[in-house]
Amino acid sequence: QDLDWALSAFESLLPNSDAGGASLKDDSVGQEGDTEEGMGEEEEKEGEGQVIVTTDGDEILDASTAMSVLLQCSVVIGLHPDQAAGSLIDFALEHKKPFACIPCCVYWKSFPRRRLTDGSQVRTYEQLVEWLKSKHPDIQETIIDLKGQNR
Repeated sequence: QDLDWALSAFESLLPNSDAGGASLKDDSVGQEGDTEEGMGEEEEKEGEGQVIVTTDGDEILDASTAMSVLLQCSVVIGLHPDQAAGSLIDFALEHKKPFACIPCCVYWKSFPRRRLTDGSQVRTYEQLVEWLKSKHPDIQETIIDLKGQNR
């Protein structure tokens, strides 16, 4: 999927926002090995393709520069953020930044401590969305017009 097309789907969710000076690209989206439900097979993708890129195309290769860029952004967007979904929302909440996140794979084997309020382990996409929404009472869920994981 074209990143620009997918980002445009968020415009109605984030009025008056600007993506700032950076975006998160995931070069592994749509590659062989992606899983629909993320029931464990996704561990094989660990470490693939995620890189922060400035709007002028420069890759950011160190944590200090990455944090500086992220702190300057006006909105945090995660499209298929893999294992970073929870951290992405935690960062946005901590730094009071608006955010939108479309999680995809669950990575339940990598996160055995993710639990719902009833104590059950997060193992399905629906449970992942519920767990992410439980991070703050103002987090809202919507369904966008995309095929596949779209909440």
